[in-house]
Amino acid sequence: MPLTAGYLLAAVLVLTLPLTAARAPRGVDDAEPPATRRSLADGIRFLLGHPVLRPLWVVSCVLALFNALAQAVFVLYVLERLGLSAALFGVFAMAAAAGAVLGALIVPRLIRRWGRGRVMLASVLVTGLSYALCGFVPHPVAAAAAMVTVGAGVAAWNVVSVTVRQELVPSRLLGRVHGAWRTFGWGLMPVGMLAGGLLGAIDLRLPFIVGGIGIAAAALLVRRTLVVLSDPD
Repeated sequence: MPLTAGYLLAAVLVLTLPLTAARAPRGVDDAEPPATRRSLADGIRFLLGHPVLRPLWVVSCVLALFNALAQAVFVLYVLERLGLSAALFGVFAMAAAAGAVLGALIVPRLIRRWGRGRVMLASVLVTGLSYALCGFVPHPVAAAAAMVTVGAGVAAWNVVSVTVRQELVPSRLLGRVHGAWRTFGWGLMPVGMLAGGLLGAIDLRLPFIVGGIGIAAAALLVRRTLVVLSDPD
């Protein structure tokens, strides 16, 4: 609940930025800043009109939603479902961090061999299947291994998707597109957390199963776009 309230407060503050900027004193040479809403609309229009970035944006939003859904009850899953002590929860956090470092380190080599599109597809599938593994096999060893692969998959996706975005978006629109990308992706996280909490009240395994299947399904729906995104060098 406190985290969800924090997201809502952030959204309110963002919406008041144009009003705050309008009241702020400006010098004679200061240019009129673009309205936040207009900038956001420019970014959305560009993303919706781009045949490559549009599906990548959708997948990123789905990743944010279902990742938050799966992570919503992760502490309870470790403590109650796996039956581990609170001290051992840090092991799982460390496993995800180690996986993220590993994913960031190996992704250039994977891209050279298989191409960016296939790496992106594999990273999302690995993330989804790893979350599902936590739900279907609630065992400490399986969960720890899943967290390593989740960290690696998410890091690989972020590295490649941000690179593609920077290459395909004109410099003058990069900030607006990035803002639209993050607004919708991060904006869906509270929704995912709420849904994960409701599912977790039924069974602590359900958020991982539903989240994992949702992530994997999103990758399969846009697999053609991802596979042809680029070829190996």
